[in-house]
Amino acid sequence: MAVEWEDIENAASHIFKMWESGGDLIFAKECWGHFAEAGLTCDDSIVIRTETLLRLVALRQIVAEFSAAKWDENAETEISYLVEHLEVDRLSLGLLAAPHLEHGGALCEDEYELREAALAAVADALKAETFDCIRAAYGGQTALYRRLSGMAGTEDVDYNDGEYDFEPDGNNLAGFEFSEHGRR
Repeated sequence: MAVEWEDIENAASHIFKMWESGGDLIFAKECWGHFAEAGLTCDDSIVIRTETLLRLVALRQIVAEFSAAKWDENAETEISYLVEHLEVDRLSLGLLAAPHLEHGGALCEDEYELREAALAAVADALKAETFDCIRAAYGGQTALYRRLSGMAGTEDVDYNDGEYDFEPDGNNLAGFEFSEHGRR
């Protein structure tokens, strides 16, 4: 089985609300289709389902990081707020986070801090695979840059136009470089 977009659409609408245009939510829905094609939306067990749900958070972090690189938009949101509407299983989260938590989370002072660290560790661990999937799905760095740039909903530029060109300087360059590796 797979987690369908309809299963997470409500949660996604709370996670992806950075742009008034709604372009980030539209992008997330497109990406979920790409994840499904790549076999990244599985629901075979509670642990795999939890990983699948947290891939949505990893995607949100990718969108926020691109927005910061290209437009200097600070779209960081506490990870606990991003997962409020997702059914993240606590035990599965612990199993997924354990290999990625420094000191096994022993330095966390309370349950809230441990949960935050676990969520961040899993989302960070999923980012590379998530990013690679969408870069491949959109056809490489340039096409992904164009699609990510279109999220903001600016009407005056057609980022999907094969003739679209940009000045490789400042924020355009930072956004373009981000679309190569998924990090600034």
